[in-house]
Amino acid sequence: STWAFENRRTQMAFSGNVVDPSWTYMARLNYGSAIDPYTPFAGEVVLQDAWVNKDFGNGVGLKVGQFKSPFMAESLRNDGAQLTAERSVVDYYFSGGYTQGIMLNYTQDMFRAMGSYNNGPRGQNGTWTPRAENGPENMGNVNSISLAGRVEFKAMGSWSQFDTESSLKSDESGLVIGAAIQYYNNRGLNADGNAQYAPVVVSPVYGTLWPDSTTTGAIDWTVDAAFKSGGMSLSAAFVGANGSYTGSYVDTAWPASDGTYSSYGMVVQGGYRFTDSLEAFGRWEWMNVQNAASTPGGDNGDATDVNNILTFGVNVYAGTNMKWTTQFGISLSDIGNSEFYSQTELNGAGWNPDSNTSNSDQMNVISQLQIM
Repeated sequence: STWAFENRRTQMAFSGNVVDPSWTYMARLNYGSAIDPYTPFAGEVVLQDAWVNKDFGNGVGLKVGQFKSPFMAESLRNDGAQLTAERSVVDYYFSGGYTQGIMLNYTQDMFRAMGSYNNGPRGQNGTWTPRAENGPENMGNVNSISLAGRVEFKAMGSWSQFDTESSLKSDESGLVIGAAIQYYNNRGLNADGNAQYAPVVVSPVYGTLWPDSTTTGAIDWTVDAAFKSGGMSLSAAFVGANGSYTGSYVDTAWPASDGTYSSYGMVVQGGYRFTDSLEAFGRWEWMNVQNAASTPGGDNGDATDVNNILTFGVNVYAGTNMKWTTQFGISLSDIGNSEFYSQTELNGAGWNPDSNTSNSDQMNVISQLQIM
């Protein structure tokens, strides 16, 4: 058993407009004591959002800078807007996280879309150069092409009520259905023509590769839906990631070889507010991961981990700016062993990965006070 305290996040955000109200901006800093996939350098103050958006009218906007990749719905909601204490392992594993680039937005009453040309998944705070020296914290852009797009259809309700996962007692009935896709080719991984002696965190498909590896690209996709009505909230998402590679993984037990890898995940969750201040929730998540980072010692890295996790708990609200969450989680199968990449996702969601031993019958308890 391991018990301790942490400041999960300490954030400062600055936003407003310049010139006129059509020019808006945001800069967000975060200190995370835990390993958070969106801010992968624990114990440091990390720049998250850093963007400027121009509203051209008629629902059209253009955003440039650093922002969350327009991919998974769970990722796109603010950190403080979750139903549970922390995002799911599935979201942390498959999310595009923060990236740098340009994004076109279009919003109408029943439809909205986002399309981005960017540096690729988890491409935050990097450079345009492809080199990777001394580990992922110094990684430049490894993609020459990276695209991400998301579309959503609002069958009923208002867009603003889906900014959070929880539902207010006063909420009208609302339903949003979404889908997204992202493609990235990782061509820059060995663009300088020699290995850099440092592993590179590439994507949910490839996990961690040596820089002498090459990839033929990857496609991630997701479909999701969310429903709210009078204090009840329900949501579900299914996500997949597919790609192929030639080269070496970080573990010497995996020799250079060719491979095609596919991973899938699903999250289903719901909550109900009995009063304005008391809410109960539950979540089931499943993830089938097939890549090099999942299980050491596999045959050329061609190994599969299955995570099957159940979480339930309660939220106590004091107004709109304070929330106290207490939740219990249980792994219905072994917590996936990880070599490098997956540890971030599991630690970030409150689980204890171990790259060398089985983790069956793992349980966790989280009690978290949040003030915004």
